Amino acid sequence: MTRRGPRLNTFSSLNPISDIGMAASSQQGSALLGAPRRHDSEDNTFKYKPLDTSVDSIRLLILHGAPSQDSALSCSLYHTNFAESPHYDALSYEWGSPASTKPLQIEGARLLIGETLHEALVHLRVMKFRALWIDAICINQDDLAEKQYQVGLMDFIYHRAKRVLVWLGLPMPDLIIEDDDERLVHNRNLEMFCTWSWDHTYWSRVWIVQEIALARKLIVCIGKHNLPWARYLTTLQRHRLFSSRGGKIQKLDEKRNGRHGPSNRLEQLLADFKHAQCRETRDKIYGFLGLAHDCPPELRPDYSKSLFDIYAEVLNAFSRLQTLPDGRKNTVDRMMRVVGYSQLIQRLLSPEIPHGLSSARSTDYQSHCIRARGAITHRIIHLGPPRDRIVASSAANKQWRDSFATYFSLPQVV
Repeated sequence: MTRRGPRLNTFSSLNPISDIGMAASSQQGSALLGAPRRHDSEDNTFKYKPLDTSVDSIRLLILHGAPSQDSALSCSLYHTNFAESPHYDALSYEWGSPASTKPLQIEGARLLIGETLHEALVHLRVMKFRALWIDAICINQDDLAEKQYQVGLMDFIYHRAKRVLVWLGLPMPDLIIEDDDERLVHNRNLEMFCTWSWDHTYWSRVWIVQEIALARKLIVCIGKHNLPWARYLTTLQRHRLFSSRGGKIQKLDEKRNGRHGPSNRLEQLLADFKHAQCRETRDKIYGFLGLAHDCPPELRPDYSKSLFDIYAEVLNAFSRLQTLPDGRKNTVDRMMRVVGYSQLIQRLLSPEIPHGLSSARSTDYQSHCIRARGAITHRIIHLGPPRDRIVASSAANKQWRDSFATYFSLPQVV
C-alpha cells in the first residue's frame, strides 16, 4: 500500500471555487515542500526530471502565493499519477507569440513562458488557484518522446481535472462585468461584451475543442471574473446576432453536450473544425484523437512521422471494415466517402501531402492502396475552352458558341 503524504487544501472566503486538494506519495510530498530539482548551475535554467512512464503520470504545478500582484511568479512542480486521484485544475488558454516570453521561477530555477500564460498565472494566483496542469509547463516541450506520451493522455488529463479554466485574458477597459448581477452584463455593455468574446482568437485554436468538450466543470476566466460556462453562454445568447456571430462558441457547446454522439466521429470533427489553427501541423489531426470515439488504438500521436504517413494512417483507419449498431457492415458506405475524406485531410495537412504523394516509392503505393467506390451519374460529352480564353479570344468565343448547336441542340418545335 502506498503511504500518502500531506494533503493540501486551500480555501478562500472571497472565492468559492478556489478550494484545491491533492494527494501525493511521501516522496512526492518532499518535492512539494521544496526539495531542490536538478537545474543548470551556470544559467539557472530549469531542467525537467523524467516522468514515470510505467503508469499514467503527470506533473502538476503548485502556484505559490505572493504578498502583492507585482511579485515575481514562483511555483513548484511535482510528479503524480492518476491512481493517486490528484485534485487539480487544467488551464485552457491561447499560447500567443513564441517570441514574447517572461520568466517563471520554478524551485529557484528559471523557465521562460509565453506572455499570455504569464498574465494568466498572475491573475490565477490572486484568485487562489493553486494546483494546476498547464501543457507548456507540465510537459517538457524539448523531449519529443515525453510530448507524444503526454499528448496521448491529454483527453484523460482534461476529463479528470476538477475544473477546466478557460483563460480569455483581460476585458476591455470600458467593459463592466457585474458578478453579483443575474444578467452579468447590462444591456448597455452587452454589445461590447459579445463582440469582444466572439472575435477572441482563443476560439480558433485546435486544442480547445477537446479541452472544452471533455471538461466535467468549465469556468471562463476574464481578468478577475470567474464565470460558469452556462452563465457565460446564456449572456452571449441574449444578443440577437448570437446564432450568426457566435457560431464557433455554439459549435463547441454542441460538442460538449453530444460528446458520445455521431458528431464526435473523427471525420465529422475534422470537417467541423477545418479552419482551427495550431503551431504544429500534425496537431490538426492529433488534436481530435482524444475526443473522437471511432479512432482505433493504433492511431495515436507520433511527431516523428511525416505528414504523408499520418495522412495514409488516418485513411487506412477510416476505410477498415466496421460494424454498424444493427450488425450490418458499413464497408460500402466508407468506400463511397473515402475520396471526399481524403481531400479533406489533404487540405488540412497541405502543402506537404502532394509532395509526399509524388515522392513516394513505387513499393509504398501497395501498402497505401485504399479501395474507393463510386457511381456514374452523368457523362461529359464535350469540354469547351477555358473561361479566360473565351473572354480574351474571338476565335475561342466563336468555338464555344458553335459547340452549342452540336452538343446542346434545342428541342424541335412542332
